[in-house]
Amino acid sequence: MSTASPQPPPAPPAPAEPLVDPSTVLLVAIVVVTLWAGAAWGAWTHPLVIGIRRWPGVSPSLFKHRRGSGGSDDDDDDDLASEPLSIRAGILLTVFSSCSLLAIYFFPSVLVYVIILSFWLSGVSCLVMCMDAALRATKLQLPAFLKDPVFPQKKRASPATSDPPAAADADAGPSEPPDDYLSWGEAILTLIAAAITTFWLVNRNSDWAWILQDLLGMCLIITSFRFAHFPNTMVAAFILCALFVYDVFWVFGSARFTRDGTSVMESVARAVGTTESMPVLFRVPKMMGAGKGYSMLGFGDLIVPGLLLHLARALDLAHWIAYSGPGAYALRNAPSSDAQALGSGADAPNGPSVVGEASVHPDAAGSARHRRNASRNPASEDSDAGDVGEPSVSAGVAAKAESEETPLLADGGKSEADKPIAIDRRTFPFVNPAPPRYFAITMAGYLVGFAVTLAVVQITHAAQPALLYLVPGTLLPFVAHAAARGELRAVWSGVSEWEWAKPE
Repeated sequence: MSTASPQPPPAPPAPAEPLVDPSTVLLVAIVVVTLWAGAAWGAWTHPLVIGIRRWPGVSPSLFKHRRGSGGSDDDDDDDLASEPLSIRAGILLTVFSSCSLLAIYFFPSVLVYVIILSFWLSGVSCLVMCMDAALRATKLQLPAFLKDPVFPQKKRASPATSDPPAAADADAGPSEPPDDYLSWGEAILTLIAAAITTFWLVNRNSDWAWILQDLLGMCLIITSFRFAHFPNTMVAAFILCALFVYDVFWVFGSARFTRDGTSVMESVARAVGTTESMPVLFRVPKMMGAGKGYSMLGFGDLIVPGLLLHLARALDLAHWIAYSGPGAYALRNAPSSDAQALGSGADAPNGPSVVGEASVHPDAAGSARHRRNASRNPASEDSDAGDVGEPSVSAGVAAKAESEETPLLADGGKSEADKPIAIDRRTFPFVNPAPPRYFAITMAGYLVGFAVTLAVVQITHAAQPALLYLVPGTLLPFVAHAAARGELRAVWSGVSEWEWAKPE
């Protein structure tokens, strides 16, 4: 009598892929915090904000508490304007990015280490800047020696005297070290940052290395908004559209020219051909589902649309300064007869244009050109926010008046020798006194575009060019909001034309 052998039990079914993995939620949180912090901190270096802060009659002390860097008295980082991007820069950026992508694709085993070392070096400096800003924001009473120079500094003689340095120092007493010296506080922060980044470098292939990589990436993106900006919407639209085409081609189009059918962008992002992983992207390990892997997003998918968020935050901040903050008094009380405003254009009105309680005649001419070091001059804080130069040929706002003193009631009852400025529709974008929502609307559009990207990836199980969804998701709401407020013309091309907003 034969017996049948027992059948093996059926294999358990593979767990279904979750609709939303917790790693995706964490990645979204990283994106939101990074973009919010970068735009909020970087907006203070936008020339638009710097120019409005230097309006005659606006005291810098009135809004030091709202500075992103903590508002310390000796902090002048906010007066260093970031560099504007141009259409030419956008073309060069697109070409350079394409060439770099191809180079990494063909020589991954060598260039991946160049990228890793570059990320390590930039991570040190960016982490130092973020830690320094965080300490300033807490307003902690730190030991005084942290401001002392590490290396002895030579005393500087006054440029107004011809006495030798020794004699000048003897008369004037000890002088402060130059602004660019290395303090003990900076040295300690640099050592801490170097230790953190080196720890990541040594353990970059560990399962938990993504935590430090994402942290360094956040610092890198946040500080990048302190050094570059979109001067207007026209430049922003061109660069965003150029990189939109770049991203779509290298994700979708390049797959037709590779042997294995994998796009160049995807191969580079996954560091195919090496045992390393690319550090220039956020990655969070998936926590659910059968397969292992990471939820990933490249740094460029934050920096490119993030620059538009940077501009949006700068517009919101400039409006607050002008209408609700320290510039509100100057805006409300700008006289129509003595104010000097600069405006030129074919559509100039025949009579004075009124904005709120401020009016200006279109034939008036003159402008205020403010210097970079205005805030470093103690005398300028009690009179005006910048020096008055020759009239500028580009569009600007009014210079200080020739006579009469206007009290600045918001600054402890002090009197200002400068008259408030007058605002003209052709030289000031915020003709609508209602508070704008550029940043909130653009940020909401980014999140919608990001959600669409994740949904398409979930449905197609294929890599997607994130800028395909993020560029229209941010640019279209931004432009629509400007048009709804009646500010599209000024915001489109006028931001870069204000000479008063550009420090010399």
